[in-house]
Amino acid sequence: MKNKNKNSILPYYDREAPEVIEARRLISNISHMTSSKEGKPQIIAITSATLGEGKSTIASLMALTASDHTDKRVLLVDTDIRRPKIHELFNLNVVGGFIDVLNNGLALKDSFKSTPLENLKVITAGKRQASPSKFINNDNIKAFSEEAKFYFDFIIMDCAPIVPVSDVIDLSPEIDGALMVIKAGKTPREVTQRAVDLLSNAGVNILGVILNDVGRVLPYYYDYSYYNYQSSSAGVKKSRKRKIKE
Repeated sequence: MKNKNKNSILPYYDREAPEVIEARRLISNISHMTSSKEGKPQIIAITSATLGEGKSTIASLMALTASDHTDKRVLLVDTDIRRPKIHELFNLNVVGGFIDVLNNGLALKDSFKSTPLENLKVITAGKRQASPSKFINNDNIKAFSEEAKFYFDFIIMDCAPIVPVSDVIDLSPEIDGALMVIKAGKTPREVTQRAVDLLSNAGVNILGVILNDVGRVLPYYYDYSYYNYQSSSAGVKKSRKRKIKE
């Protein structure tokens, strides 16, 4: 691990947090789905219509939750090679990652980076390239995904936003399903519809939508604190935050 930084998600992972509870529900729902390829979804893309909707944080949270609450071998891949974020959230070196496997011949198994959870590995975005999209082609992605599925049961890809670039469409033949993150009260309806249309036209199986930052716009009874569901154990008043030791 690299030295700690303020962006790292690891010290804030909390099993009892509302966001983690929702992530567990999502993972459970996905595990009961059948993909368009006649099987359980194994490669899930997390994307958004545009920038700043929180997709990288949600992808990281889902990967942590899946590895923490199941016995699956989980892989988180940062395919957002223009604006990578996963390496910051997991306090890792960005180089030696996704684009290096596609471009420089780095062996896939040599790109796996360890995390505090034994069954969770991360592939960072890799060294920045001048024209990254030229390396994302059908042959490269097919070889990457087939080998990744040999090593892992559940693969989460943090993908670039749909509307600004075509990367998700290029990845689509190997994606079993996609979850689209929408920031409540921010993302315009027409932009969201454009993103949905682009995914649908590419044949991507849209598994659902994740509404992010709902506390600012939804009624008070959508706030978890409204239900005041606390542990009955005596003296337990503070948040039981589960810190993952690095």
